Order: sequence, then C-alpha cells, then structure tokens
Amino acid sequence: MSDVKYARASQSGIVALKSDGSVWWWGQIRTTSAKHPDDTIGCSYSEPTKMLDNAIYVTCGSFSMAAIKEDGTLWTWGNNTFGSCGYDSKNQDFIEEPVKVLDNVKMVWMDEVRFEKAKPYAESESAEGNYDYDYTYVTFVERKDGTLYACGKYVDGEGSKIWDFKLYGDILRTPEEYMDDGLHEPVELVYSDRFQRIQFKEKD
Repeated sequence: MSDVKYARASQSGIVALKSDGSVWWWGQIRTTSAKHPDDTIGCSYSEPTKMLDNAIYVTCGSFSMAAIKEDGTLWTWGNNTFGSCGYDSKNQDFIEEPVKVLDNVKMVWMDEVRFEKAKPYAESESAEGNYDYDYTYVTFVERKDGTLYACGKYVDGEGSKIWDFKLYGDILRTPEEYMDDGLHEPVELVYSDRFQRIQFKEKD
C-alpha cells in the first residue's frame, strides 16, 4: 500500500490511514472468548479493504479497531463480546462494518494508555499472571472538552451488563453449554457497551 499516513497492527491485522483520509483494514479477528463457541472468527479480510473516509486518526487493540473522523466522530469495529467497541451489538460477538459510537472525540486508545515504554512480558507478568495493568478489551477516549470515558471489560457504570460464564482454560463458555462437572465455578463478569465517565489515577 502506498501513500500511507499512519498504521497500527493488532494481533493478526493492520489498520492504515492514507493521506486522503481513507481507512483500510485487513487481517482477521479471532477470539476464544466469544459468546457463541461456533463463531469465534469475524472481520476476516485477506487483502486491504476500505472501511471509512474522512478520517484523521486510526488505532487498534488486540481484537478491535477505531477511527476518528474529521468531524470528531468515533467509529469502531471488531470483536465486541465485552463491549469494547462502545456499541450495543445485542447477541453478536463481532461488528464487521464500522459504527459511529461517540461525538466530539479528541483521542482514543485501545487496551492500554501509556506514557512510557511497556516492560517486557517476562518482567511484568508473574507465573500466576498479574492483571493489574491488563486493559485488554477496554477502549479509552478523551473528548474535546477534556473529559475521559471508557467502555469494555470490567468497566462498571450506568447501563453496564453482567455475563455469567465458566472458564475452561482460555475459553469462556456460558453455563448452559456445559454440564456442571463440579470443577469450574460460574464467574460473573461486568462489562459496559456504552462509554462511562472515568478519571485517570496514578498507580503506586
């Protein structure tokens, strides 16, 4: 691809912003945490596919993508199992076409907000796993008036939702899909598919 102004790579895809404001994406979004165990792959494109026009910024997380248009609107697509696209996709795990989710947006981050380089995985994660800094499936937004918002996994607020599931390795499944074997206790996970007002706080 030529005339590219900016690009970001996810786990298995690339989103690119060209100088003419067009947004292109290709790759595949795959998740083991889909609510439908037979539909764990979505948004699959083997070659660059045009998604939007009139954009000024693009970014992506591990499982979803976002673009800000010239008019300040925020558009998202990708895996929305935990509401990280900021859109109520009902019972659908994937949003394959960009949807408008917010107005007056200045900046968007997916999965993390950093002001310094991340530590290598071996140093930042213990054998048991340290999730204090894990914001996978979370989208952060700063609006033009300076207010901050977030949506996605573990984001709690007005209109947030609860999903009951069981954890089998790295795969999430609802209790109805497996007989109770006495080994896996049900887990409640809170998430929000609408943007909630937040504040940033420095960690110790």
